[in-house]
Amino acid sequence: MSSNDFYVTQPKRQFLFLFVYLGRRVPQYLIENVRQTAGDFSGIDVALATTCRRQIPLKNAIQLTLADSLLRAGGDTGFRGGFWSKTFDRLFAIEAVHELYPDRRVLHIEGDVKLSPNLNLKSFSETKLNWGTVTPSEDGAALVQSPTLETSRRLSELLRMEAERNPTISDMSALANIRRAYPDEVELLPTAPVSSTSEIFDFAPLGMWLGGTDPRNNRGVTYFRKRQGTHLVDPSKFRFEFRDELLLISKSQSEELADQGVPVQNLHLHSKRANLFVRNWSDLVVRLLNNTRSSRFSPTAFMSWASDRLGEYARAAKKQTLKMMGKG
Repeated sequence: MSSNDFYVTQPKRQFLFLFVYLGRRVPQYLIENVRQTAGDFSGIDVALATTCRRQIPLKNAIQLTLADSLLRAGGDTGFRGGFWSKTFDRLFAIEAVHELYPDRRVLHIEGDVKLSPNLNLKSFSETKLNWGTVTPSEDGAALVQSPTLETSRRLSELLRMEAERNPTISDMSALANIRRAYPDEVELLPTAPVSSTSEIFDFAPLGMWLGGTDPRNNRGVTYFRKRQGTHLVDPSKFRFEFRDELLLISKSQSEELADQGVPVQNLHLHSKRANLFVRNWSDLVVRLLNNTRSSRFSPTAFMSWASDRLGEYARAAKKQTLKMMGKG
């Protein structure tokens, strides 16, 4: 078997790979990921759309500036000063960028998602929106594919409807609601190896298992090979191996699948360590599979965690004070 068995060239309509960041300072892991992706996919335009006003050295990638008006008022401003609100609002950038490139198919890629250079582009629908499930009540925006400008406009319309019903809704809950309400408009990408799948996509479980959890959520500690109880996919039940430039996953108990394995198309690396994103796919996968540590403490991540908590306490105290004064 070789990587050519799985690599598929461009479908009829050209793709645009889109990374989005809503904030004034783009994190280094994202910059490195955009650069590496542009190098891995030299035949595809890769863009970073951000509200940051400074010029970022992205080498072969495109930098696009988004208007601050993309951010909604009234979203969730509690966790990390509006983390969930911004992750929701960034999905509106798909339509905004699609307006600039109406002849493209837009693949939105979260900043901490690493693509396999053997990505099978024919896995994505030419008529429907694509994304994947994470938990029973949440879908993931790690990869969101919109094949046409019309589908991007439709996605924005449906997201606004969700936000009107619940201003603090997360992107994951909103996507799940949309998929259940409009099943004819969304086609789920496969997330677990079964007999009918020729490849799978990672929307959190595999990348968190191999690459670790986000230390900013765990007092500066990254945990490896730790099962996330709410996730639909349990990585502990699968076997991983790297062969012929492919990360292959198979059921541990299945001799039939173990002989072949199913290629993993991406990894959602929640730990967001910049040194993971400067590596090419082969070096990254080998490093992750050879890791024997169960946890890793980062003083820098601990300070970020502490700063986040202090900010949340300060915002909560301000909100309570305004409420007591009759101004909240």
